Amino acid sequence: MLKHRSENKQKNTVFREILSYLAYIAAGVILALIIRAFVICPVRVFGWSMEPTLYQNNILLMTPASYHLHKPDRFDIVIVNKPNAESFLLVKRVIGLPGETVSVRDGVVLINGEPLTEDVYGAERMLYDTADIEVPEGCIFVLGDNRNQSTDSHVFGPVSIDEVLGKVQFSLIPFKKVYD
Repeated sequence: MLKHRSENKQKNTVFREILSYLAYIAAGVILALIIRAFVICPVRVFGWSMEPTLYQNNILLMTPASYHLHKPDRFDIVIVNKPNAESFLLVKRVIGLPGETVSVRDGVVLINGEPLTEDVYGAERMLYDTADIEVPEGCIFVLGDNRNQSTDSHVFGPVSIDEVLGKVQFSLIPFKKVYD
C-alpha cells in the first residue's frame, strides 16, 4: 500500500511540473503577442519604392502604437495598409499632413505651394506632375523615396491615419537607423 501511494505522489508531482511548464510557455506566448501588437513588430520590405533609404528584404522594426499616442510627423517612415487591397502593406514616408495641399510641379513636391526641402532620399527629380491634393483631417499623404517607382498617395490619394499600422524605428537587417 505504501508503494502505491508513493507512485501516485510521483505521478502527481510530474503532472504538476508539466502543467507548470505549460503555464510558463503560455505566459511567454501571450507576452510575445502583446509585445508584437503594442510595443514593437518586425516587418519585411518588399519592393524598391523606398530606395535608397530601404531595400528589398530589409527587416524593419516598427512600433504599432505610435499614432495612438501622437500625430504623425512629416518625414516619418510608416507602414500602411494599401487602400483597396486586402492585407497588402506598404512602407512609405509621410509628406503631407492634415489640412495641407500637396502637389508636384516640374518634378518638385510642393506643400501649400512651397517647395518641400528634402534630403538625399528625395533628390530624385519626379517624372510626373499632380493636381493639388488636399489632405483631409485624419489623413496623411505618403510617398516612396524612389518617387518614380512608387505606388503611393500620388496614385491612391491620402491615407487615413487609421490605416497606419505603425512607425518604422530602425532597420534590423541590415542594422541601421532610418532617421538621421
